[in-house]
Amino acid sequence: MTYEQITEGDVVWIGTPEEICEKIERVKREVEGLTEIDFLTNYGGMDHWKVIKQQELISKQVMPNFK
Repeated sequence: MTYEQITEGDVVWIGTPEEICEKIERVKREVEGLTEIDFLTNYGGMDHWKVIKQQELISKQVMPNFK
């Protein structure tokens, strides 16, 4: 798959916390009864500090919007 196919097809979400929140809102509207979204933040070979940074951004700037 190309980068465009992956990102435009919602295979992978890439963006700022605000952009991710917008994507979650869109999916919530499209998928009735959606109760859970899983975030994979540890890709093969990724530096540990980058994984931690992603998890911090999600927990502090994304998750509080969907309690």
